Amino acid sequence: MRLFDDRDFRAADARKAEPKSAPEGAPKRAASHLAATSIGGRVIAAYEISALYLGWFVFGGICLVASFMAGFLRYVLPRKFGNRLGQHMIMRVFQVFMLYLAITRLVKCDVSALDQLKHEKGLILAPNHPALIDAVLVISRLPRVTCIMKAVLWDNIVLGGGSRLAGFVRNDSQPNMVRASVAALRGGGQLLMFPEGTRTVEQPINPLKGAIALIAKKSQASVQTIFIESNTEFLGKHWPTLKKPTFPLHYRVTLGKRFDPPAADKAVDNKIFIAELDAYFRAELSLQHQHRNHDSHQSRIH
Repeated sequence: MRLFDDRDFRAADARKAEPKSAPEGAPKRAASHLAATSIGGRVIAAYEISALYLGWFVFGGICLVASFMAGFLRYVLPRKFGNRLGQHMIMRVFQVFMLYLAITRLVKCDVSALDQLKHEKGLILAPNHPALIDAVLVISRLPRVTCIMKAVLWDNIVLGGGSRLAGFVRNDSQPNMVRASVAALRGGGQLLMFPEGTRTVEQPINPLKGAIALIAKKSQASVQTIFIESNTEFLGKHWPTLKKPTFPLHYRVTLGKRFDPPAADKAVDNKIFIAELDAYFRAELSLQHQHRNHDSHQSRIH
């Protein structure tokens, strides 16, 4: 379901550019308006802050309950069935959180493009990584995703139980990560990995890591590029955890080009693959940024 379009990305910039003027000869009405605006603004700000922190509590609480349940199920269910159940459970948990965000009207999301991938098997999902919420956006729409996670998150009490049940890959060493990732892909699942290795700090994208080429080569799985756009830097690499963003937040996920894996018998193809993937991401993200700036400029003119 599409909840917004390009106009939502342009709206904030257009509002900032609008000239502000007050009618002459009406100081009392202006003062009254300012007072009402100030009160209304404080009420809105209080609601947004409350909803934001409640959202953290809701997300953490749901994940913690699911983690304890998954921790028990992991020891009583067959591994293959447990992995599928865990992946489906995590998808549902993230969907509940997304529903909360929609109800509060703090966030508008369009992740419908991912529906095209629901039934595809043995596919590497490769998004750019502007913020912490990126994995939630992708996994909330797909039922068979294995995610590569940092060891500190895989061991976390809130996220660890569900991650282990779902067969998520613990990124503690590259050989173990590659082996587990290839096994997940050969088992028919989808592998979510961020080619940058961490959240974006260099615009438009960090230099890509070589692991994605190695995994694609060993599994002979195609790489589906995914683009995550937003109107905010909230939860980015250098965003303070408790800092309030400007609402509403807009997120859109779109599908990009699909890359065939490097040839299994040619080692040099790994470097070529990474170079082509890196160049593609940079070109597309730069183009998207230019289009948004152009549309924002045009909306201010009209």
